[in-house]
Amino acid sequence: MRRPVKKFLSSIWFCQREQWPEGIWFPGDTKKKRRFLYRDVYRAIVKKHTSLKRILTRPLIWFQMARLESDIMVDVLLRLKARGIVGLSIHDGLMVKQSQLGAARKILDEVTQERLGFSIPHKTILLEPVRNYSIGGIDLRSEFNESEYEISL
Repeated sequence: MRRPVKKFLSSIWFCQREQWPEGIWFPGDTKKKRRFLYRDVYRAIVKKHTSLKRILTRPLIWFQMARLESDIMVDVLLRLKARGIVGLSIHDGLMVKQSQLGAARKILDEVTQERLGFSIPHKTILLEPVRNYSIGGIDLRSEFNESEYEISL
């Protein structure tokens, strides 16, 4: 159910028209009959989350939100750098050495608190070492110390 809702929200922010974007199907929908009309889903969201109406009807809000997310990540990366911590932004995640995880979490919480007024929830995923050390014929073992790059997200 999360995927159709995300696509629905994107359609509000990008398309500016009241029709289902291609590829959105809720459980029980068929090509001939949809269980939910676009306007009914929109009204249900606004009724349940009244504060979203102002945001959902704002033109180009999606681009403003993407810019805010980018600004937050740049701020986080600059603060990590100032503390001597190497960080890498990956989509909407942050990768750091496992030993630096606590500091990275603290910085992420500080920046989101300052910019948004609250800390965003985050989870940690330990990345497993890659067994194939060759990319394009280059043996990465000779270039990098594997234990130095044990990372967490």
